[in-house]
Amino acid sequence: MKQLTVKKVNRQTENLPEILRLYRAAFPLIERVNFDTYLDDPVGNLDILSFWDDQLFCGFAAFLTYDDLTQILYFAIEEDLRGQGYGSAALAAMRAYYGTGRIMADLEDPLCAPNDETRDERNHRVGFYQRAGYRLTDVRFEWEGENYVMMISGGNETQATLSMEEYESFWQRAEQDRGTGYEKMDKE
Repeated sequence: MKQLTVKKVNRQTENLPEILRLYRAAFPLIERVNFDTYLDDPVGNLDILSFWDDQLFCGFAAFLTYDDLTQILYFAIEEDLRGQGYGSAALAAMRAYYGTGRIMADLEDPLCAPNDETRDERNHRVGFYQRAGYRLTDVRFEWEGENYVMMISGGNETQATLSMEEYESFWQRAEQDRGTGYEKMDKE
């Protein structure tokens, strides 16, 4: 497996325009928040990491952390690099960066796919995360008319999964910390 270098992103990051371009290309407007939310995080628990193969920018991910739980908010690999092992290498780099803490990923639920083609795509995505050591949880939810299932990686014997109560508590804390600022959509 490829081994990627991880760099923490801030306003002074040289390739910030590249990261913003990938963010806007990879995520529909309805899923985006103003990226300044991440760069100007007053609480200090939002991270943006970029992934590099030597001098080659491969992608980025944004995270929110409370205690031992880290949520992948955004994860994108450059389109021309997909299918070459960079996504798997980035997940491994995330795992190394966050140590033994639990990392959550929400994926569109294959059980709620509108057709066979969409179900196959979603199952492929679930398999990608499973190959990286993520496990399906019983946490399912609806957001913006789409159904999601949570997957989790890491944790110890007593915290190897995720309950709906933990998930809801995580997001209640986020809403308390950020209020409406987190909801502000990116209009660019």
